Amino acid sequence: MFGILNLIIRTIEALIFLRIIISWIMPQNRGNEFVEFINGITEPILAPFRVILPLGRMGGLDLSPIVVLFLLDILKNVLFRIF
Repeated sequence: MFGILNLIIRTIEALIFLRIIISWIMPQNRGNEFVEFINGITEPILAPFRVILPLGRMGGLDLSPIVVLFLLDILKNVLFRIF
């Protein structure tokens, strides 16, 4: 059971890292199907944290991916101890 959950969490982490890298390399890349696919998967995960961490307070820097990655790591550790 942990193996499946770990795989899901690691996949989400990889997609978030990929989104971060894409946003640095191609910040204005609209209409690219691959970018839209990555954004479509990660946006529902990141959006709630943007409400908590508004961009204006951080000088325009979106910290939601960092927070989500940190929380996913904690979740992974908790699941590892349970299973």
